[in-house]
Amino acid sequence: MEIREANGAAEVESSLRKIASKISPDKISSFARELPEIVEREVKANPYRTLGVAAGIGFGVGAIVGSRLLRTVLLATGGVLASEMARGHVRRFIEVLVDEVDNESNNGTSHERA
Repeated sequence: MEIREANGAAEVESSLRKIASKISPDKISSFARELPEIVEREVKANPYRTLGVAAGIGFGVGAIVGSRLLRTVLLATGGVLASEMARGHVRRFIEVLVDEVDNESNNGTSHERA
């Protein structure tokens, strides 16, 4: 069961890394600079659609924030995701440390004081 959990966390982390590798800081900053112009252009071109999207987003955020059940589910899901990611990082950190110790012992180097 524990191997399966580790694989699931590794898969999630792998997917997030793939997504992050495709998004560069330059793309994010250029999008952020262009966002006001994009919104203004959309509001002028499609005022009712823009109003509908804004209302939908507001309704969704309001439903999540206003509902104790949805807030609880969201927080629980976020907590599980955070703990799985933390476990994966801790395991990876331990594996790296063990590999370093093994490499040092195989190379015959030692950091002991004389």
